[in-house]
Amino acid sequence: MTNQKPVPIKLELLPTDIVTHQIYQVKFKAARFNNHLGGESHIVTSTGDNLITWDFKEVRAGKRSNYKITKLLSKPVDCQFRINTDDKIIVTDESKVGLQIRRKKQAVKY
Repeated sequence: MTNQKPVPIKLELLPTDIVTHQIYQVKFKAARFNNHLGGESHIVTSTGDNLITWDFKEVRAGKRSNYKITKLLSKPVDCQFRINTDDKIIVTDESKVGLQIRRKKQAVKY
């Protein structure tokens, strides 16, 4: 009887994004998965005053650079998805709790 665990996947930011978003030190907070009715589909974490979300389906398919960086007004202490959603993230900093709406990418019409 084998109880094999999946191979861990290391998530990193691209060097170009680190420069573009002026991230001087990448030190991720604990990452959280959403608890959506269809299963886990996104991952959220933060570093400094940046909120980063990955599409977990894309990560499992090997596309680790498919993420979104959102600049926040302050450094979050914790962030996690609202229960049964994949578009609302609860962000807690030292003085308040806020809700960050994660916008889905939309095709540009010409």
